Amino acid sequence: MDKILFVDDNLQYVSDFAQRHRVAFDVHGINASKLLKGQHQVSFDSYDAILVDLLMPEIDGLSLWKDLRENSKDVPLGFLISVNYEPKYREMAFKLGMEDYLHKEMSDEEIYLRIRNRIQSRREAKSGHGSPRQFKNMEFSPNDFTCTIEGERIGLTKTEFRILQEVLCSPGGRIHRAELMEKVWSNRSVVKQTLNTHVFNINGKLILWQDQLIVDKSEFVCTKPRTQKTHYMS
Repeated sequence: MDKILFVDDNLQYVSDFAQRHRVAFDVHGINASKLLKGQHQVSFDSYDAILVDLLMPEIDGLSLWKDLRENSKDVPLGFLISVNYEPKYREMAFKLGMEDYLHKEMSDEEIYLRIRNRIQSRREAKSGHGSPRQFKNMEFSPNDFTCTIEGERIGLTKTEFRILQEVLCSPGGRIHRAELMEKVWSNRSVVKQTLNTHVFNINGKLILWQDQLIVDKSEFVCTKPRTQKTHYMS
């Protein structure tokens, strides 16, 4: 069971959250002010992820996360969560190295998938391997950066593989362009056309795959059946 540290001054919400997700997650709540003042000794390496509430009385979640990253070792995956979902905080969270920005009004299933998929991806990356996964007629192998389609092995570059992995492992096989670029290239300045070029190259290599990657009009990178024409946003 994945272990989650939930930093929020509303411990009643944390308790309710823990109860709803008790089958999947072992959730431990902690008060932000006590954490900052050192009244709670936390061994971060024992947790798989940290959920941080955005709006708290003494400190906002983004500032708290930045402080943890700068002053603590082995900080696990970070997720910002808020009852009032504001898109501007999404980009700020990604720039600080957080995995996702969750809305408290999301369904329990969506919250579970967003957290669980990120934890699983990190676990496979750390171990240096992962069991092959099937996506329609393609077998996707994190172990050696290859895909196998109808018995043919197709090699991808590490960047191409990372892009494909992030899309396929995202909830519903769909991830926003900004989030994907942040995860693949971190803080490096990369223009949108760079991602488009990689998507084009991936589709060219995986020509026998029943699906393809597209960048839709909402700037989400996702999978679509190969019969549909590939679309690239400029």
